Amino acid sequence: ERHDRAQLAIAGASRTVAHCCRAGERRPEDNYVRLMALVWAVEFVTLQAELEGATAGEDEHQRNTSPPQSEAALANTSARVTMSSAGPVRTLSMTKEPFTTAPVPGAGLRELVPVLLTGALHCLDDGEGEIRQKAEEANALLRGVAKFLDADLPVQAIVDAV
Repeated sequence: ERHDRAQLAIAGASRTVAHCCRAGERRPEDNYVRLMALVWAVEFVTLQAELEGATAGEDEHQRNTSPPQSEAALANTSARVTMSSAGPVRTLSMTKEPFTTAPVPGAGLRELVPVLLTGALHCLDDGEGEIRQKAEEANALLRGVAKFLDADLPVQAIVDAV
């Protein structure tokens, strides 16, 4: 049940995450939105790959030995991308049963790659170094997933998405 709920949450939020990766660059908080969307994209790919038994192309040794970066550490690495520049924190009101629909059939890596690839590709040439770095990480994970999927890679969906 927990596995299904995780997949449903990832499937439900992936389009929003990809959309946020393409946030504009006019306001200072847009940088923070793009950075956090990329953080979530990386987490979604990693979690979905773990749920499906893939490694998402990540070096297992590096993953086990690298210290995790907190959101605050990521946010405070640039004068333009900071928690304070993001404005007030918004919260999401939850119902008693947030996962009331059945898991989307096939809401796995095949469906996740085309959706999140659009966001990662958009940020590869970003003017902010940490955004570019996180986009490169997301892109590397998505390439690893593409290799894992091999013949099951949804080529037409990727073409349509990008």
